[in-house]
Amino acid sequence: AYQTTNAGYDNAFLAKFGFKVKYDAGIKSILSPGVNLCAGPGTMKVLLKNYGNAKLDSVKINWSLNGRIQTQYNWTGKLKPDSLTGVTIANDSFKVGVDTIKVWTSLPD
Repeated sequence: AYQTTNAGYDNAFLAKFGFKVKYDAGIKSILSPGVNLCAGPGTMKVLLKNYGNAKLDSVKINWSLNGRIQTQYNWTGKLKPDSLTGVTIANDSFKVGVDTIKVWTSLPD
């Protein structure tokens, strides 16, 4: 509600901000390795999403395996706003039930 005058000691205001930045990207999910993983060599594949409001041309995809930073993947392509694409970022060797994988993005466009 909009009020132009002070109404006593219990005045307050409510604000909601919602906006998209021009360039923003993130990892929606890890596609592989999955839950039903066999030990040994495997593909590290993620689902990249364009969260911005402009076409995404490049982003750095970072990841760690058991707390150790791995080789960064430099993605380039054409990804429209609110679109997704699968990206294979590495091939590695995994162990069943003991690996912790974290993935994040940096420096979109």
